[in-house]
Amino acid sequence: MTNAATLLDVEHLTKKMLDAAIREDLTELTRLESQRKLLIDQMDAAFLKAAPQKPTLLRIIERTKEIAQRLESRRNDIGSLLQALGEPAPRADR
Repeated sequence: MTNAATLLDVEHLTKKMLDAAIREDLTELTRLESQRKLLIDQMDAAFLKAAPQKPTLLRIIERTKEIAQRLESRRNDIGSLLQALGEPAPRADR
């Protein structure tokens, strides 16, 4: 598979990851993230630094940020519930 095709697959997986995050399907999100990591590890760094890839990379980064924000919000919600039950909140560094 070419770097360009792999990058498009990474973008597609990132979109699917965002959809899973919106549905709060953490099992699916984790599965997709593992697939995406394998693809990213296969790509050439010089290819990724080339100007034509920047719009695609920016879309991937923006979706990844949104995924992280949704997960952070979910972690905070769980922390609030645990605190209400007298349990320690989950730590952000885990």
